[in-house]
Amino acid sequence: MTCTNQRWLGLRLDLIGALLTFFVAILAVAARNTISAAQAGVVLSYILTVQQSFSWLVRQSAEVENDMKYVARIRCLYHNQRPDYRNYSSVERLIHYATKLEQEAPHELPEEKPPGDWPKRGELVLKDVQMLVLSDDIARSCNLCNCNIFVGAIVPVSQPS
Repeated sequence: MTCTNQRWLGLRLDLIGALLTFFVAILAVAARNTISAAQAGVVLSYILTVQQSFSWLVRQSAEVENDMKYVARIRCLYHNQRPDYRNYSSVERLIHYATKLEQEAPHELPEEKPPGDWPKRGELVLKDVQMLVLSDDIARSCNLCNCNIFVGAIVPVSQPS
């Protein structure tokens, strides 16, 4: 259930439970000459337990109903029928990804693998680089930056302040 529906249901159930408890308390006070205070306390304790159990029962039945919708949609997907995509659940997405999507290419292709001794030497050359840094509503730019980074060089990188 969505958060709004849970709040709505919780509020209504608590209101009904409070009214039920109130009426039982009024009846216990009205019958004070015929029942003892201990009996009235037990009755109030029981009605509070019934109120909590009722709230739990209604919430659980709503969850089961939602879960049964998911089962019905999964059956539609399994039998290649078109499900209702307005309430697409994460389970349905997983089934769709596992059964309907094409397989991706492998991460490494053995025929395009570089030789084992590659690279023998390396160098990073940046020529005429332009950068724009946006932070705290201030735009900072670095125009036409040139840089050579040689093999084994230690280059500190930090955010401009």
